[in-house]
Amino acid sequence: WLLARRSGMQRARVRVGNGRNVPVAPVIATAVAGAPAMLLGGDGNAQKGIAGEALKKPITVEVRDDAGNAVKGARVTASVLAGALADSIRITDSLGVASFRWTLGSRAGRQQMVVKSGSLPPLTATVQASAGSPANIEFVSPPTSGTAGKPLSRPIRLLITDIHGNRVTDRQVTLSATSGSFSPARAMPAPDGSVTAKWRLGSKRGVQVLTAEVRGTAVRAKTEVTVR
Repeated sequence: WLLARRSGMQRARVRVGNGRNVPVAPVIATAVAGAPAMLLGGDGNAQKGIAGEALKKPITVEVRDDAGNAVKGARVTASVLAGALADSIRITDSLGVASFRWTLGSRAGRQQMVVKSGSLPPLTATVQASAGSPANIEFVSPPTSGTAGKPLSRPIRLLITDIHGNRVTDRQVTLSATSGSFSPARAMPAPDGSVTAKWRLGSKRGVQVLTAEVRGTAVRAKTEVTVR
């Protein structure tokens, strides 16, 4: 009996003679998968995550034989240049699947995992890590003095960063001061993560204080300008 190429239970019937009174004898065989021949990508590739945090979905791969049957018990290894894996070696289950839990590296941007199984061609999973929640807002070389009632000599520039120092670009910044006006008073960061605004100082001489707040958070920063 040459079994079919599909794994699983297969059946045959044996009949002696051709008389109706002779019962048919069933024969059952279980076909198992052959040697690993293919390493295929599964779920989790191309997903988006937060830098320094675990991906919501594991990265999964499938090992199959040359007929496409799932190979159980195959050894699969994974490696990453950024972040950490809960387990870098996995054994495929009854469906031929191995999964890896990945905590991303702290730097925002593209991150990759390489998966191997024996001598099969390796697979690469690529994910995009974005900045986390705002943790800090800072003034970049702010002016320290100006003329009462006049705009500052150069715009105010700020950067919002997460706990790892990645620039946050999806949170609005609100500006307020003890005196004067801004253009704009509320702004979203530019693609480079910076927020820029012009400050026309109030007419009162002395010290004027500027406060920048990240909307919806407790993150804020202050700077002072001496007004002549």
